[in-house]
Amino acid sequence: MDRATTISAKALWTEEAMSLKRDLPRLTPDEEALYKDMRGKRLGKNLRLEQERIPFQQVAMALNWALGMAKAFIPMAQPITQALRPK
Repeated sequence: MDRATTISAKALWTEEAMSLKRDLPRLTPDEEALYKDMRGKRLGKNLRLEQERIPFQQVAMALNWALGMAKAFIPMAQPITQALRPK
């Protein structure tokens, strides 16, 4: 999850009894930086944001933006972004 989504959903944050401490090797550099901030409690104590709680409209807009940015690299991105655009 990206930092902008995490911060914009602050009202949905909860606190875990114990936060995850292991390395997650498949994260992007931006995701890894956010994860380190969360793990280091720089955003809050044992922060948890369940993806299922994020409003679908927000998810669709983030996907639309990400796929739009990827058009030059992913030939199939255009039909997908058209399907995700809010009507």
